[in-house]
Amino acid sequence: MDKEKQIFQISPKSAIYVPSMIFFGFIVLLFLLLTLAFFSAGGPCIIGGILFLTSTMFGALHIINIYLFPRYTKYALYDDSLVIQTGVIAKTKQTIPVNKLQDVTVSNGIMQKLFKCGNVFVETAGSIPKVLIENVNDPEEVAQKILSQVRKNKQTST
Repeated sequence: MDKEKQIFQISPKSAIYVPSMIFFGFIVLLFLLLTLAFFSAGGPCIIGGILFLTSTMFGALHIINIYLFPRYTKYALYDDSLVIQTGVIAKTKQTIPVNKLQDVTVSNGIMQKLFKCGNVFVETAGSIPKVLIENVNDPEEVAQKILSQVRKNKQTST
């Protein structure tokens, strides 16, 4: 079997997650300030410690998730398939044949417009009704490449 030709490989844009990191940083800071206020008011150490650990843990997990998600998520289009790879520890590889792809929709939220990226939704005829290609640069070009490959695949199969 010949190796399939790769049309593109992309990852989510990490800059889109910066506002979320800043917002969550403020939430963690608020929790830390509440913890300090609780300690200075003479509250029980156990409750202050729980507040501190909870806010620090959620803040760290959120930042780690935001940092790692774009780096360990890859979207690739080949001659005959769309491949989505995700995961740091538990890795998932989803392969969808191009002949199962049906419709492509592009969406851009406010933050995505600011960071010049967007989402591409791909409807399929398989068991997974919709696939999300999230926060990628130039989503219109990605959608066009997918649609072009779908058309090309339909022409060669007939």
